[in-house]
Amino acid sequence: MLILNAMEICNNPNILKIIYVLKNALNLIFLFVPIVLVVLLTMDFIKNIASSNDDEIRKNVQNFIKRIAATIVLFLVPTITNLLFGIVDSTLGNTNIRINYLSCWQNATEGTISLRQEEWNSIMKEREQAHNEYVAELAKENESNNNSNQQIIVSENKKNSVAKFLEMAKDTAEYIVDHKWYYDDNTSRSWETAKKKNYLSCAEYVCYVMQQMGYLKSGQLFYGKAGDGGTIQVTGVGSLFSDKPKAIELKNQLKKNFYIIECHKTIKQLEKENNLKKGDIVMYYNGHQHTNIYAGRDSKGRRTWYDFGIWGTKGFNRYTRFEEVMITEGVGKGKRRDMDKFYVSYILRLKT
Repeated sequence: MLILNAMEICNNPNILKIIYVLKNALNLIFLFVPIVLVVLLTMDFIKNIASSNDDEIRKNVQNFIKRIAATIVLFLVPTITNLLFGIVDSTLGNTNIRINYLSCWQNATEGTISLRQEEWNSIMKEREQAHNEYVAELAKENESNNNSNQQIIVSENKKNSVAKFLEMAKDTAEYIVDHKWYYDDNTSRSWETAKKKNYLSCAEYVCYVMQQMGYLKSGQLFYGKAGDGGTIQVTGVGSLFSDKPKAIELKNQLKKNFYIIECHKTIKQLEKENNLKKGDIVMYYNGHQHTNIYAGRDSKGRRTWYDFGIWGTKGFNRYTRFEEVMITEGVGKGKRRDMDKFYVSYILRLKT
C-alpha cells in the first residue's frame, strides 16, 4: 500500500484559499482589462476616422487587430486553463500521483473552503485528543511502575511481549512466502479466510499478525492513511478517532495492548529521539500510504522490517509474488528502501 497521494491537495483548505485568492485576482483582470481594451479600440477607431495619413491609418488598423486578438485570447483563458488541467489530469491518471488539478480549481469556492476547513478542524481535534489520551495513559503507567517498584519485571515482560509479537510476524511472513502469496489490496477480513485466497497488502499482513496474537478480533482491519495529514483508517468504516461504533470498538481493542503514538516526523528524526522501538507498528503519510513492523537493526546496522508492500515482491509491483520474509534497507532491487525521509503519522507500541 505504498502510494503517492500528495496529501489530497485539492481538499486542503489552506491550498484552496490560495487558489481562491488567485481566482478572484483573475476575475478582476477579466473585468477591467476588457474595459481598457474597448477604450483603446475606440481611440484607434477615432484616430482612423480623423487621420488622412495612409501610414498612420495602417498602423492604427494593425493596433486595432492586435487588441481585438488580445481581447479574444483573454476571454478564452478560462477555457484554455480547463483544457490544460484536463490534459495534465489525463496524463497523470495512470500514475500514482493523485492530484486532480481541475478539481483544485473548481473546489476553490467560499462554500467548499468553509466545508473543508470544518473537516480539517475536526481532524486536528481528533489528533489532539488521541495525543492527550496517550500522554495521560503513559503518565498513569509511569506512576504505577514507580509505586510498584517492579521496573525490572516490567522491562522483562515487555521484552518477552515484543519477542513473541515479532516471532508471530516472522512465522506469518514465512507462511506467506512459502505459499507463494502475491500483493493486492482489498482481501479478506480474517487470517483464516485470507489463507484460502493467497494475497494481501501491507496493512492486512500487520492486522493478520495482530489477530493471531489476540490483539485484534477476527475481521478487524486498519491502515495508515496518507491523506488528511496522516490518520489511522478503519477499513470500511472511517477514521479510528471518529464516533462510529466500529471505530470506537477497534480503538478500545487497540488500547488494551498498545500505545497509540502520534508522530508526524521522519524515521530518521524518530531514531534520533530514540522513539523508534523494535516491534513498533509504523504508519506513514506525506506521499507514502504504508504500514509495516519495525524489526530492529541487523548485524551490519541496517534497519529491518516485516513489510508486505510492493517492496517484498519479486516484480516490485502489484499482482506479483512475495519473495522476502524480511526487508533490509539498502539491499535489493535498486536499493530503493532507504526510509530515512519517510514521514510517520502514528506508531502502535506494545504495552506491558
